[in-house]
Amino acid sequence: MNILTDETSSLSMNLLIANSSDLVSMEIIPGNYSISRSDECVNTNTYTDEFFQQFLQDKNYSKSRQNETEQLLVNFTLDNELSQSEFISIMKNPSIFQLESGLMGVSTLISISSDYFCKGVPSLTESYPSFPSFF
Repeated sequence: MNILTDETSSLSMNLLIANSSDLVSMEIIPGNYSISRSDECVNTNTYTDEFFQQFLQDKNYSKSRQNETEQLLVNFTLDNELSQSEFISIMKNPSIFQLESGLMGVSTLISISSDYFCKGVPSLTESYPSFPSFF
């Protein structure tokens, strides 16, 4: 737990921890953290905690990206189950994995599903089941 309280660290992160019955989201910045439970199973590289949002490079873009990802997830999970093919479709969406023009840094670093832990994003030319070949 030292990583959660160390004010000298420059590390920040979002973590999703889940089991078959519960989902916990952790947002961590140096010296502070936020923990919440949710029915959502998606978290983009943004902060949903209001206090933490002051540290975002572009709060409106980050919120928009999170909202769009959540809506795509809802659209794909009408049957309450997200397939690998649907997961790949979400991750291929440029507005999800690419940064807005002019923003510094990188975009999606890691994609996680129940079957895969992958660095990068799915190639735009690939389709399931050839996942994951990343660029």
